[in-house]
Formats: sequence, C-alpha cells, structure tokens
Amino acid sequence: VEVEFQTAALELAVAGVGDTVVSYLLTQLPQFADLVSWAPLQPVLEERFAFVTRSGGTLSPATRAFMELARRHVSALQGKADSWRSRAS
Repeated sequence: VEVEFQTAALELAVAGVGDTVVSYLLTQLPQFADLVSWAPLQPVLEERFAFVTRSGGTLSPATRAFMELARRHVSALQGKADSWRSRAS
C-alpha cells in the first residue's frame, strides 16, 4: 500500500497490515513508541534537504532566519538519531 504520509504508514504497521520504511525519529513519537519495533538499515539511508528560490532572487531576512532555525532543528534531530544509532549498533 502506498501512502502519502509516513505516519499513515506507521498506523498501517501498528494495525498489522504490513511493514514499512520510515524515519526512525517517527517511530519515537509517543503514539508509536510502544507499538512498533524497528531494525536499523545498513547502510544507513540519508536524506538531504534544500531551500529553493528563484534563480537570481534574494532571500528575505525572515527566510534567512527560518533557514537558520531549520538548520538548528535538523542538527538537533540528527544528534538524536546518531545517539540512537550508536545504541542500536
């Protein structure tokens, strides 16, 4: 079954419909943490994100501030994922 949202895939796994591949961080959400088990993928899958703007365009101060906020948030999430990954090894 193909779904749009990873949380929907987790709900299907919890219901016993099948297995899924999602971000480990989602498996730690309170509504799923005690209901699913996980196995790390080897090699680890990585995802890259980018901010996209019109060619030649300039970023507003608000966009720059949001980019910095997003960078810090993703860095914090990566730190959590790295610590969980080291525990799973």
